[in-house]
Amino acid sequence: TIDLGGSSSRFKDLYLSGHANFTTAYAATGIYLGAYASPNLLDDYEEGTFTPAITGSTGTPTVTYNRQSGIYTKIGRTVYYRIGLRVNTISGGGGTLSVTGLPFTSKTYSSYENPFQMVQAGYLVTDQDGPIGVFVVGNNTKFDFRYTNTNTDIAFPLSEVQANTFLLWEGFYEVA
Repeated sequence: TIDLGGSSSRFKDLYLSGHANFTTAYAATGIYLGAYASPNLLDDYEEGTFTPAITGSTGTPTVTYNRQSGIYTKIGRTVYYRIGLRVNTISGGGGTLSVTGLPFTSKTYSSYENPFQMVQAGYLVTDQDGPIGVFVVGNNTKFDFRYTNTNTDIAFPLSEVQANTFLLWEGFYEVA
């Protein structure tokens, strides 16, 4: 083995291209973390933006936004994201509040396994008695909103969203 750098002479940036072992068994391109084996190959890294959009489970509203942003970093099978929405106008639609537009389809999750994040929200029609949360819908590109009121898990209604409502959250999920 060969060491790169030392305790008093470290590298600032490391740029890699291709692969060092040209055998057929390890013909993938990426960085091996730990043992030189296929499960330890980091071969997928991506950063980007996406456009999240408010929708309802029983109808799609017409929405204009003051802010509509989504950013992500994908490392292997895990997507880290941040979303910011601020409604200018909204009309129509119905049912449970959802947000669509995730950059990658999520994996299929077992019951009570879906990633769940808390949401910073404001200017809703009524003050909620409990925290508002969002979970990634399995095998999909959307979130569904829920809230808890006196120990009851309740679907969060689209009708709570009005002009000036803002929704901010960040989290992660695994891709299909």
